[in-house]
Amino acid sequence: MRQRIQSYDSTFGKHKTQSITLHKDGVPTTIARKPAVSVFDDTKTWWYAGDGHSAGSHGRYQVSWTSVNVPKTGTKITVVKTNKHKSWLQVN
Repeated sequence: MRQRIQSYDSTFGKHKTQSITLHKDGVPTTIARKPAVSVFDDTKTWWYAGDGHSAGSHGRYQVSWTSVNVPKTGTKITVVKTNKHKSWLQVN
């Protein structure tokens, strides 16, 4: 799956993601809703250099391009509150 598609639900907040249906060669695949993720913690590992497949198996997209290898500084961002229309959020 291309990085642009993988990142459609990469934001964090208080609301579940929406499901999405993708088509490849006319065959639909639905990715179900995911639970909300309201905390970003840079002490966790968010970046991987590979996923066990060969570089050629991903076409022109490579696994290491999907995210950022952030320094582990102990930064934690928590979404505390959002409004009904999702036009703002409060973080700590």
